[in-house]
Amino acid sequence: MNKEIFINEEKPHESSVKHVTGQAKYIDDIPEPPGTLYGAIGWSKRAHAVIKKINLEQVEKSEGVVSVITAKDIPGRNDVGPVYNGDPIFPKKAEYFGQPLFAVAATSTELARKAVLKAKISYKSLKGINNIQQALKKKSFVLKTNKINKGEPLKRIKESRFKLILQQVAKNILLLKAT
Repeated sequence: MNKEIFINEEKPHESSVKHVTGQAKYIDDIPEPPGTLYGAIGWSKRAHAVIKKINLEQVEKSEGVVSVITAKDIPGRNDVGPVYNGDPIFPKKAEYFGQPLFAVAATSTELARKAVLKAKISYKSLKGINNIQQALKKKSFVLKTNKINKGEPLKRIKESRFKLILQQVAKNILLLKAT
């Protein structure tokens, strides 16, 4: 018989002693390595607007700022949509209030947060779409419509041995109700 079966055996959690004695290390207990940088995000102050210009000169000159990152700094695809595009990292058009437009890395969280406030951003507000009728008329949808096809589904259904014929199903239902 296998001696390594632990059914109904009491086994202490591997870190329980550390937790109850105060010896466990949590993330805030670990000192940050020298040179750690802290980030802050510059958010859109408008919803549904074209970003005409972003002036980050004062942000870049701010105390403690090491780097400022914009869409221009992203090599390749500026999108984090896992299947379809539509979720830009830093967009050209703000789709919602608070959408990230740029990021700052600085020597402290406070300095990074102060720096993002110095950005000068000019917007061109777009007319809002406030109901379904307007969205349909303007063909404005949350996501672009996409179709995923693999193989030849219509051909396979036609060739299938098993078919569900709606008219026959309806007749069977009526026959069952009549009996």
